[in-house]
Amino acid sequence: MENNSNKSVEELEDKVQMSGFKGYLYQAKLLMLLAYRCLSKNLDFHLGTEIFECNKFDDAILKIKIGDEYHYYLVQAKHRSKASDEIEAAHVFTDGDVDFGLVKYVNSLIDMKDDDLFNDGVFKML
Repeated sequence: MENNSNKSVEELEDKVQMSGFKGYLYQAKLLMLLAYRCLSKNLDFHLGTEIFECNKFDDAILKIKIGDEYHYYLVQAKHRSKASDEIEAAHVFTDGDVDFGLVKYVNSLIDMKDDDLFNDGVFKML
């Protein structure tokens, strides 16, 4: 873990802002990739992001019409800025607001699965 004790407040704020920017850039690239693939296959689709009802799975929401029904694909993308950053196994099963903790995502899925937003289709998750 990086020692930030010798850095100025401005340096830390810049780092946080850049880290947030990298996350948004990663998310935008994911959305462009999904749009490109749907367009290249001439699919009837809707693409969204940051939709409140999708709770923790709000990075990319893809609604595709297949036959007479809609399929919803919900994506929560995670990335690390540095390849040297490790994801610890203990964090994956931690019940808290840990970046790569699965418990909060399972709870989120349970909370939103029956939301009215998804009544017209089949609920999928990636």
